[in-house]
Amino acid sequence: MNKVEQKFLKAVKDFRLLEGVKSLVVGLSGGADSVCLLYLLNKYRTYLGLEKLVAVHVNHKIRETAERDEKFCRELCKNWNIPLEVRKVDIPKLAKERKKSLEEVAREVRYSLFREVKKLYNASAIATAHHLDDLLETQLLFFVRGSGTEGLKGFSPKEGDVIRPLFYLTKEEIKSYLHKKGINYVEDETNYDITIPRNFLRHKVIPLLKE
Repeated sequence: MNKVEQKFLKAVKDFRLLEGVKSLVVGLSGGADSVCLLYLLNKYRTYLGLEKLVAVHVNHKIRETAERDEKFCRELCKNWNIPLEVRKVDIPKLAKERKKSLEEVAREVRYSLFREVKKLYNASAIATAHHLDDLLETQLLFFVRGSGTEGLKGFSPKEGDVIRPLFYLTKEEIKSYLHKKGINYVEDETNYDITIPRNFLRHKVIPLLKE
């Protein structure tokens, strides 16, 4: 068994992420993290006692390549024989109306739609592809914003109906695993926009800290 698969199963076991879960909603952006998560859940669905997996893709209409990502997710789920629910939301318009950042509104809408699909399929939980790198970035974001000790914990492997089975994995491990398996994914070019605080930490601050 591959090291990535071992870490995935260990997180599921250590944090009891799928205890009592038979039907699961999985957030799928088309990026490496979510593709890896869906692949692992599908590969081990029988072992994990999962009777149904449903992927959800939210087209935020922020980028010109959003349609490309949606098409990729449709084809991927068709090839893997996994039901896919697609939702289209004009996030830039909503952000303007709510006077909030694109990132904040996109997150609010995403989780709202995940729960809508969860209810539709009578699922028990929602799986997202957050991993160790995301945890570090989240902790640093809270730190620079002056968060207390509670905030510095970042996020947990399980919060309410949301589970994070990639909790023990790094971005590098995820990409390497997909490469070895010959599994494609799409790249969100906005991930390299360093005007976004999280991206600035990811590309400028964290490499220096690691050095």
